[in-house]
Amino acid sequence: MAVADLDEPAGLAPALEGATALFAVPPVTYGPAGADPELESTRGLALADAAAAAGVSQVVFTGVASTTGDA
Repeated sequence: MAVADLDEPAGLAPALEGATALFAVPPVTYGPAGADPELESTRGLALADAAAAAGVSQVVFTGVASTTGDA
């Protein structure tokens, strides 16, 4: 297992080196100003590009890390 910072794209390639699969649970992009869809898109595209460049053949990308008890 490897860990990388989605806000530091240069660290994605080393984390994916030799990987055949990727299971990604990106952090929530909500802050005091609300949602940040541009940041979410930037992070997701950087990760997808790095995975493709590393030859990763299987990707699971979940956009939901948790839910409330009412969900």
